[in-house]
Order: sequence, then C-alpha cells, then structure tokens
Amino acid sequence: MSEAGDLLRVLRERKGYSLTRLAREANYNKGYLSKIENGERPLGADKARHLDRILETDGVLVRAVTPRPPEPEPLPDTDDGPWSLVLEPTGRVRYAPAGHDGVGATTFAPNSYVVDDDTLALFEAQFEHLRMVGHRASPAFVLPDLVTNFTKLRALLRVEAAPELIRLAYRFAEYAGWMFQEAGKTDMAHGWTTKAVGMAARVGDAGLAGYALVRASEIALYDGDGYTMVDLARRAAAAPDATAAVRSLAAQREAQGHALVGDLTACLSALDAAERWEEEAAAESGPHFGTTSLPNPIAIARGWSMHSLARNDESAELLTAELARIPTGSVRSRVRFGVRLALTNAERGDIEGACTQVAAMLRDLKRTDSATVRVDLRSLVGVLAKHNTNPMVRDLRPELGELLRVRR
Repeated sequence: MSEAGDLLRVLRERKGYSLTRLAREANYNKGYLSKIENGERPLGADKARHLDRILETDGVLVRAVTPRPPEPEPLPDTDDGPWSLVLEPTGRVRYAPAGHDGVGATTFAPNSYVVDDDTLALFEAQFEHLRMVGHRASPAFVLPDLVTNFTKLRALLRVEAAPELIRLAYRFAEYAGWMFQEAGKTDMAHGWTTKAVGMAARVGDAGLAGYALVRASEIALYDGDGYTMVDLARRAAAAPDATAAVRSLAAQREAQGHALVGDLTACLSALDAAERWEEEAAAESGPHFGTTSLPNPIAIARGWSMHSLARNDESAELLTAELARIPTGSVRSRVRFGVRLALTNAERGDIEGACTQVAAMLRDLKRTDSATVRVDLRSLVGVLAKHNTNPMVRDLRPELGELLRVRR
C-alpha cells in the first residue's frame, strides 16, 4: 500500500496538483486520498484507473496496483504428438492426450442408431430455440435442456460417431459453457467449454483448442485479471491450426486485457490485429466462433477497452453507436453493453443519462439475470453512491439493490 501511495503522491506533485485539487477533480474525499498516499488505505484498480485519467499518467497507477500472475506452464511440444486442451475449474490450463473430451461415461445408449436428416433437424431446432430463449431469459431456463440434449447426443455417439452429431454436441456444450458463465458458475463454464473442445477434436475441427482459451480469457475479463487475459489470448492465437476467426477473437480479448492494465499502445495494436484477422476470417468455412448477436464485435471490444482505459468520451461514442445496431431480440447483449454504456456515462458525469438508461432496462435486467452484467452494475452503484442527493439516483437504488442480490 505504501508503494502505491508514494507513487500517487509523486504523480500528483509532478502534475502540480495539491491534494485538495486532486480530490475535487476526482470527486474523492481529501482525507481518503491522504490515507492512500500515507499507506493507510489500499488503492484498488478501479480508483487507480480513474486517477490515471485525472493525472494523465497512461495507466501507471493501474499497472502498479495490478499484481502479475505467476508464469504459466509452457505449451507442450506439439511435435511429440497430438494433444487436447483441458480447462480445470480453477481456470488453469493443462493438456491431455488427443481424444480426451472432458466428458465422463454415459449411462445410457441405444442398441442401434442410424443418423438421418430428421433427427439432425430436430436437434438443430432444439438448439436454435434454446439459443433464442437464452438471448432473452435467465440461464436457469435453458441450462437443463442444454445439458439434457448434450447427454442425448453423447449417448448416440457411443453407437455411431457421425460427424454431424459430434458438431451438434459441440454447439450444445459450447453454449452451455457460456450460459454457466452468465449464471456465475465459473467452474462449470470452464468444464463445459472443455467438453466442447473434446467434441470438436473428434472430427478435427481446427481452432477449437484455441477457442477454449479465448473463452477462458473472457472469463478472466469479468474477474478483472488483465494479465491472465493477455496470456490466454496469446496462447489462443498460437494454438496449432488456429483459424483466422479464433485469432481475431483472441486479439480482441488481448486488447481488453491490455486495457485493464492501462496499456493503451498494446491495446490499440491488438485491436488492429483483430481487424486484420477478421478480414481473413471472412473467407473461412467451418464452425462459427463467438457471438451471433453483435454486428461489429471489434467495435464493441474497442468501446469496452476505451472505458477500461478511462477514455470515457471515446468509449461512450463507440458504445452508443454499436448498441443501436444490436438487434432488439438480442436482449442479453443489449443489456450487457447498455449497462457498460451507463457506467461509462456515469463516470464522465452524466448521472441523469446513466440513470435514465438503466431505468429503461430494468425489466430486461431482471429477466436475463446475468452474472457478467452484475459486475458492471456493482461498479455503477459505486459511482452513483457519490450522488445520493440526486432524486433519480435515490429512485433507482432499491431496484439496483434487488438486481445485485446473489441468485441461486
């Protein structure tokens, strides 16, 4: 704490600010800042990011208070033989012999089975229906059916390992991983992503090992762990046979990781790389990776990153433009990025605008029940708490309190 406080004092004095002026500019209590500088209070990453913006120090404080994780285990030597990625419940990455699918034994399988178009169409219709519900409702409404359909497909595959069934099993498992993340079940999110990787490995679909690392990087985003994000994203891009689509997604997550630790230059470089890979991905065939509801995911990643870098005017402009392009039926995405925009507006002083925006989303916030959205909602509540005399804030506080209660 004393090192962060000493650094804050040096940066403040270099800027020519008194403690009183910094407190006024940052809308913080002078006594609170004094305790930080004297090593009596910790400086969290969010406050460090805000002070970096006020002092124009390009993320120096954020990097100073963000601990680096231990060095990760190296990627295996792929010349020694094929391997499969396994994501453990802790998020740790390890490798297993090829063919590992992260799925235990299935207790039921039919005596015989022949794949036909009607069966495939039935499972595909089930998946599209569940994904449509997942766009609008709590993960609790779709997870049981996602798991059940995956189990049915896994049982059928014990009799006939048809590539079409394997790819369908992958889609159910991958979406279940995302829904478990939305439910706040990080260990299950990792586990079901591993199942998806195992399914795709059985038919040799390129890039799935890398995509699992992209998903792990995204989970680290909501933990605020920028260094882990960068490490996982770089591993994803370096995975054997990673597709251009996976490399584009990896570069987007890498950019967001750099933004979390205040590195603007590296963030912009990664976003540029994402654009280049996206152009190549347009010519690829194969399974779809990532979101289906965002017209321009890279622009969203840029707007998200600019907020993390405390460049809130730029972030608000980008997020406002992209939010207007998200289809009205993609409720979960509209809520996620709408709350991010509200947080950005609140941090740049537009309290009424932020309150109006969140108030308009209350019904959708309740029905989507998103753990990832609640991360930003908690930050928004912290910003609004400094404006308790504002009648709009007072009216909104009970609703936000209800939304932030942990759900089982």
